[in-house]
Amino acid sequence: MISINIYEILMQMFNFGVLLFFVNKLLAKPVSRVLQERSDRIRTLLDSTEAKKKEAGLLLEQQEKVLHTARIEAKDIRRRAEEAASVDEARLIKRAKEDADRLITNAKKEIDLQVIRAKKDLLDEAGRSALALSSQLLKRHVNERDQRIIMSEGVEQFN
Repeated sequence: MISINIYEILMQMFNFGVLLFFVNKLLAKPVSRVLQERSDRIRTLLDSTEAKKKEAGLLLEQQEKVLHTARIEAKDIRRRAEEAASVDEARLIKRAKEDADRLITNAKKEIDLQVIRAKKDLLDEAGRSALALSSQLLKRHVNERDQRIIMSEGVEQFN
């Protein structure tokens, strides 16, 4: 038959209580504390990750603004450079035209001077030739027919 021994049941209960006490003191509380610390670290990491994510978003937004501003500034610099280049181009074209006009004017003056000199030289030569012909006519006291021959010879010399 089965007998129930109360003393053994009480001892077993006492042993179980002592075991629960030591397990709670030595195992459950440290494991609970470790798990709580780990949970706190994870929560802290998640919070810092969220903060870093927001910070990265703000930095990205700032960088996009800076990039947009830089693009606008680059366009403005390019526009100003193009304007300056067109102004320089117009100035250079104007200066080139002025130089060309001045060269043309100087060349015309030089040509006019050379024409005047040539006319003067031609008149001097014509005067000398006329003088030479006249002296030849005077030296020869010749008739009208001879004068025509001498004149035609003199004219041929000019041609």
